[in-house]
Amino acid sequence: MGWTPRGTKCYWVTDRTNSWSKSREDCENRSAELLTLGDQDELAFVKGIVQKPRSYFWIGLFLPSPGQDWTWVNGSRLDRSRFQLGSNPRDEGKICGAIRGDRIASESCSSGLHWICQKEATLL
Repeated sequence: MGWTPRGTKCYWVTDRTNSWSKSREDCENRSAELLTLGDQDELAFVKGIVQKPRSYFWIGLFLPSPGQDWTWVNGSRLDRSRFQLGSNPRDEGKICGAIRGDRIASESCSSGLHWICQKEATLL
């Protein structure tokens, strides 16, 4: 209940706010994970279901440590040919990823934001 299906994934958008780690934990408690974007089409779809174009939403993107590249919670690296990342996180201590509209931004992990979970769709 409350999940939006598309292709092989289902999405859940919260109306609450929390830190990035608490948001990740909430997704895991739902047998899901924070959103891992595959391409611009998926980002456009998610933008459409969010219905809060001015709000930021946590996604499953983070900077593991200085000198490493942005990484999704599934272990894959951010493909910068598909997605642009706003601001310079190393200068501002913003090492967790969020989306607002159709842009990915770096944010302070302790910020209270909404979040989006995803899980594989299952046939009933």
